[in-house]
Amino acid sequence: MKETSDKVEINDGHYLEIMDRLHVQMCVLESHLVEHPIANENKEVKRLIIKAIVTLVQAYQIVGGLAHDTTKKTKKKETNKRGNSKNNNK
Repeated sequence: MKETSDKVEINDGHYLEIMDRLHVQMCVLESHLVEHPIANENKEVKRLIIKAIVTLVQAYQIVGGLAHDTTKKTKKKETNKRGNSKNNNK
């Protein structure tokens, strides 16, 4: 994994992007590993694969909540800006 020293400014698109990537990984694990013959033969292997999927689902849910909270804050700021500009025009 690469390390970056530059701080990236997070925007709303980043939330959707990571949620999409998490979903893709969950689908790959599900379709290519869960029903693989080795996973079907070895319960411990299958358990660990399912555990990985569950962990990705949890990350997906957390990011979805963060995206929701961020969107609400952004909309609230935009509403306040519009309200302030209307008050300034009086």
